[in-house]
Amino acid sequence: MISILKRIYSKFSELINSEKIWKLPNKNDLLILDVMGLDKLKTTIIGRTPYSILHTRNENINIPIFFLSFIYFFKYNFNAYKICYIKYVNPKVILTFIDTLINFSTVIYDLKQLKFMIIMNGRRHSHELKVLDTKKKYKLDYYFVFGDYYKKFVEDKLTCQAISVGSIIANTIKSPDFQKIEKIQFISSWTPGHLDKFYKKNVVKEFGIATKFILETVEKFKDKENLSSEILLRTNYKEEIEFYKKISNNFKFVKKNSQNFINSYKNLSEKAIIVGQDTTFLMESFSLGYRTAFFTFNDKILDNSHPDFMRFYPWFWPAKLQEEGFFWCNIRSEKKILEVLENLFNVDATSWKNKIEPYQKGLMNRDPNNTIIKDILKKEGIRFP
Repeated sequence: MISILKRIYSKFSELINSEKIWKLPNKNDLLILDVMGLDKLKTTIIGRTPYSILHTRNENINIPIFFLSFIYFFKYNFNAYKICYIKYVNPKVILTFIDTLINFSTVIYDLKQLKFMIIMNGRRHSHELKVLDTKKKYKLDYYFVFGDYYKKFVEDKLTCQAISVGSIIANTIKSPDFQKIEKIQFISSWTPGHLDKFYKKNVVKEFGIATKFILETVEKFKDKENLSSEILLRTNYKEEIEFYKKISNNFKFVKKNSQNFINSYKNLSEKAIIVGQDTTFLMESFSLGYRTAFFTFNDKILDNSHPDFMRFYPWFWPAKLQEEGFFWCNIRSEKKILEVLENLFNVDATSWKNKIEPYQKGLMNRDPNNTIIKDILKKEGIRFP
């Protein structure tokens, strides 16, 4: 009873603090779930296609829908507002770029008249799917994933059409020209979750130790070959810069373009070896054909309460491959890492294409201009201008 009262109080607090919309939403065939990522969807897929938005972060509340939703409360409980919103808009498709909203499929499980589509936007692990693993009732029609490795994992866990489409952003960017190596670019994996306050007393900061090992080895190689070096920042936070400065002051910092997401991809250099651990950006670099090295150490088994537990998955997870190869090393070995860097420094364009081709579709497929998703949207009744 107390928990129910708390939820009621929470919902009314959200109502009071949110922006109020007094006009009913537009009826559209396409409903976007969550405004986050809308700019990317518009740029890469939907363009000027009409759509409505169902906000999920309590930014605003549609007052007419709020009052209409009371008739659904006894059936849908606290999901009544969302259901009422969907029923009013009456879409043919609900589309989201926020794949961590996968649990929304349990909210709409009995809305048979529409299709629910999720687009993968970041590297994922097993725990993201556990929310549906044990759920008997959910509606997920299409899950557009990066590559065949994860597609197979989804197919084993969920009932839906898992389709390998790559990154919708990388699919709109041309592949690089092959030029002489002049620099090394390290793609940062740092997040605010690596701040000191998130580590309990006596907990080893494994991510920091692993990053230091990689960067110190990279420095030895770039000094030997007289290369420049950069760190492509992930957040632009001063704490991120301080984290790397504690390791070395010999890297130039390249800030992420927060205003235009496409411009961040222009930071990737055709004259660089791209190095990193486990970011989506690194996967996209590989998918595009940049000379990319993965150093995802696989030598720690951390409890999922540890801030770094997701950092020790190999780059090819959930596939099972060798721990070292032409462009990767999961072993904490300076000798092996230097061998990988040497490989990428000397490889020619034809050899590089042949080396990565067997892995690209598995890790991150390529679908130029996102024709696969667009064709499925058309098949499900979405008309493009």
